[in-house]
Amino acid sequence: MAALSLKASSRTLQPAGAMISAQLNTKQDGYQRAYSSYIGKNAFYEWQIGRIDRVADKLKFRLEETPGVIPEILDECKDVLERVRTEEQPRIDTVLDTLNENLEESKETLKRVNSSLASVQGMFSFVENNSGLVKIGLAAVGGVIFLDLLVGLFVLIRMALGF
Repeated sequence: MAALSLKASSRTLQPAGAMISAQLNTKQDGYQRAYSSYIGKNAFYEWQIGRIDRVADKLKFRLEETPGVIPEILDECKDVLERVRTEEQPRIDTVLDTLNENLEESKETLKRVNSSLASVQGMFSFVENNSGLVKIGLAAVGGVIFLDLLVGLFVLIRMALGF
C-alpha cells in the first residue's frame, strides 16, 4: 500500500486536501456569514425601531419655535406697556387730576394772600408817607409808659417803706 500511495501523483492527492480545506473554510465561512447576517438583521431592526420612534415622537410632541432673546424682550416690553395703559394710566390720571385741583386751590389761596398783602402794603405806605407823625405818636406812647412805670415805682417804694 505504501507503494500505491507513492505511485499516486500529487495531482491525485490534491483534490482530497482541497476537499478538507474547503470543508474547514466552509464551516468558518458559514459561521462568519451567520454572524454577519445576524449583525445586519440587528442593524436593520434597530433602524426600524428608530424610524417607528421618530414617527411616534412626531405624534406625541409638537415642535415649536421659540423666539430669540430680542423678540422675547420686545414682547415683555409690549406686555408692560399694555399693563401701564390699562392699569397704571388711570391711576396716574387720577393723581394728576388731584394735583391739578390742589394747584387751583393754591392759586386761590395765593390770590387771597396777595390781596391781604396789598392792604398791609397800603398800611406800610401810610406809615412811610407819615413817618413824622408816627414817630411823634410812638414817642408820646413811650413817654406815657415811662411815666406810668415811674409812678408805679414811687407807689411801690411808698408801700414798702410804709409812708
